Amino acid sequence: MGANVHGADFETMDGSRLWSVTLFDNSTSFTLPGLSPDPLPAGMVRMKVNAIEIPGVDLNNVAFDDLADKLTRLSSNELIFTR
Repeated sequence: MGANVHGADFETMDGSRLWSVTLFDNSTSFTLPGLSPDPLPAGMVRMKVNAIEIPGVDLNNVAFDDLADKLTRLSSNELIFTR
């Protein structure tokens, strides 16, 4: 069974990180909690999404530094949206 890890970083347009989410359970979606004040500002926000596939890895017991030779897929993309 492949280990799938997904992540998303939310940034300002100048690259300052606002929020980072990593999913270790094969999920492909998430809901950000409501916080006050909201860490995501009004206006333009960049969301960078990453996914990796590492077959045969148990995500409950892993040292990521030791997995470079087992990584089979890596992808990333970004989206700019206005709040």
